[in-house]
Amino acid sequence: MSRLAIFMMVVTLAAGSAWGTILQWNLEPAGDGGTVAVTSSNLTETTPDQYELVAGCSQYGSPALLAGSFTTDATDPTVWLAQTIQNDTTFDWTGYHLAIGMTQPFTITGVIAPDNWTWTITDPVPGTTPSGIAGYIGDVDYSVGTGSPIAQGASGDFGLIIHFNGSIAYCTQQVPLPEPATLGLLAIGLAALRRRR
Repeated sequence: MSRLAIFMMVVTLAAGSAWGTILQWNLEPAGDGGTVAVTSSNLTETTPDQYELVAGCSQYGSPALLAGSFTTDATDPTVWLAQTIQNDTTFDWTGYHLAIGMTQPFTITGVIAPDNWTWTITDPVPGTTPSGIAGYIGDVDYSVGTGSPIAQGASGDFGLIIHFNGSIAYCTQQVPLPEPATLGLLAIGLAALRRRR
């Protein structure tokens, strides 16, 4: 076989196994009353076919909805959706619930969490996304574990590593959870309000 034929075969194989490239992306609050603000966001290609979307957020209330999309030129990118979220609520966070919905099948291959926090992943299944679109939804439930709560005014890192095929739209629903004692006080307060009515 000639050198030219070998060279052409290598070029053809390389072109056939090209990595998917993300051409466009966005991330913004999803019209939920301003309970979260995206203060910064940046998408970086860390290795071929792998990206990191790092966002700075300030969460004022719950639930908080963020929406975004990825437009790709091929299939199967992996994206680290990493958020540094400042606690601007009125309680310390000892848990966090992060649901993500996408318009196409996807997998959650990893989790980003504060130091020494624990988590449980629920694999995506067909369903309605947090923004009300038919698609697929999965989630992660975080708990403080042996780590420290995210105090008011402090921030914590929460996120997902997701793998998907082709261009997609997505939405996240983010719910910080107070310590159990705070939940009890909230329940007592709600009961008192009901009695007054």
